[in-house]
Amino acid sequence: MGGAEATEPGANSAASDGNGNDNNLPPETHANPTLVAALQRIAKEQAEDAEIIADMAPQGPTKPTNSSKFRDWLVLQEEPVMLCGMLEGQPYVQPIHSVAQYATANRHRDSYNGEYLGAIGDRDDEEDPGFVCLKKSLFEWQNVTLVDSTDDISEIATWFDGAENTEKYFNTSNAVMATEAVAIPKLAMIPAEIGLAIVSERCTPGSRP
Repeated sequence: MGGAEATEPGANSAASDGNGNDNNLPPETHANPTLVAALQRIAKEQAEDAEIIADMAPQGPTKPTNSSKFRDWLVLQEEPVMLCGMLEGQPYVQPIHSVAQYATANRHRDSYNGEYLGAIGDRDDEEDPGFVCLKKSLFEWQNVTLVDSTDDISEIATWFDGAENTEKYFNTSNAVMATEAVAIPKLAMIPAEIGLAIVSERCTPGSRP
């Protein structure tokens, strides 16, 4: 994975502690090329809001007429791009990165030839991350109706405080919903700093950082 070695923050980075570490981000690692190390470096480069906006631009702010342009852009990236979404048959949001298009010389015999793959998890001393097949429809957008109230004391904000709800979806039956639907990507591109928080901590039951 390209660009895994961390670099010093640029002139536009947020405040530093004097040792080259951004006070708002986790400390750098200089070990083997891992997703975490790469995201740490990218997060430093995205320390300013303008940089985040620029790096998120390829997915666009509105529903596109054709999702193939963004999909093809993804497979050309040397840096890890983090996406989040729910795969078919999975009850939890999954972080997906390193999207690639599979190709083989035996393309007429291999049913996976031309399919899009995405990695879940990070490499460690023993193994590489697992890869899953991504249907082209996952790169499209969908219309959803959002919960209208999301402040810190709202029902959705406090739902997972209850131990009985840690493995349940939020129940929207009594929630105040927005009056109009909005379009969102099924696989949403997220900033590196958020990606770091996702892969650095246990987020779903049975998962490992």
